Amino acid sequence: MKRFPLLVGIVALAVLIAAPGFAENVTRKVSVRGNAEVKIVPDQVILTLGVETFDSTMGNAKADNDRRTTAILAVATSTDGVDNNNVKTDYLQINPKHRSEHNRSTEIVGYFVRKTITITLDDIDQFEPLLASVLEAGATHVHGIAFKTTELRKHRDKARAMAIKAAREKAEALCGELDEHIGRPIDIRDGNDGWWSSYGSWWGGNRSGAMMQNAVEFSGSGRESSDGPIAPGLLSVTASVGVTFELQ
Repeated sequence: MKRFPLLVGIVALAVLIAAPGFAENVTRKVSVRGNAEVKIVPDQVILTLGVETFDSTMGNAKADNDRRTTAILAVATSTDGVDNNNVKTDYLQINPKHRSEHNRSTEIVGYFVRKTITITLDDIDQFEPLLASVLEAGATHVHGIAFKTTELRKHRDKARAMAIKAAREKAEALCGELDEHIGRPIDIRDGNDGWWSSYGSWWGGNRSGAMMQNAVEFSGSGRESSDGPIAPGLLSVTASVGVTFELQ
C-alpha cells in the first residue's frame, strides 16, 4: 500500500519529462482547398428529342411513330455539322392506356408509343434551323438541349492547375496574417472535377450540376452571344483540390 503513491509519482514524472519531446515532434501545418472554374464557349450541342404517338391500335400508333422518326432522322442527317453516327434512337417505350372506372383500370383503349432521339451537332450556327426542322418533321417533345466542348480534357487540366495555384495562394494569405510561412506540401487530395451546362429531363434520364469556385477564367473562342432567340452562353469546367502545407 505504501508503494502506490511512489509509483504514481514516478509515472507523473515520466510524463512531464516526455511532454517536451512529444511537442517537438508535432508537425505544424495548414490545410486548404482550392476551387477553380474555366468558362468556355461551346462548340457542340446535343439535342434530345421525343416522339410520342397514340392510337387505339398498337400497330397504328407504332406506324405513326416510325413515320415521324424516319422524317426526323432524314432531316438530321442532311444537316451540315451532323455526322450520321451522331444521330441515335436510344429509347423506346410502348404503354397501353386503360379506361378507368371507380379507381380501377378496365379495358385497354389505346397505346402510347414513345421514342427518344439524340442528335449531336458540331456547327452551332445550324442549331436553330435544325430545331425548327425536326419539330416540323414530327418531334413532339424537346427533352434536352446541352451545349458542350470537344476539348473538355484540355480545359479540365487547366482548371485543376488553377485549383492547385488557388490553394497555395489561399494558404499563403492565411499564414501571412499570422506571420507564418508555408513550406513543402505534405498531402495533396484531388476533389471533384466536372463540367456543366443546362440539361433538361427526358424519358431516359436527367442530369445537372454546378459548383462554387474561388478562381475563374474565361477560355476558348467563338460566339459568346447570338443574334437569334437562342444563345448557348458559356460552359463551366470545374476542379477542386485539397492541399496540406507544412509550416516553416
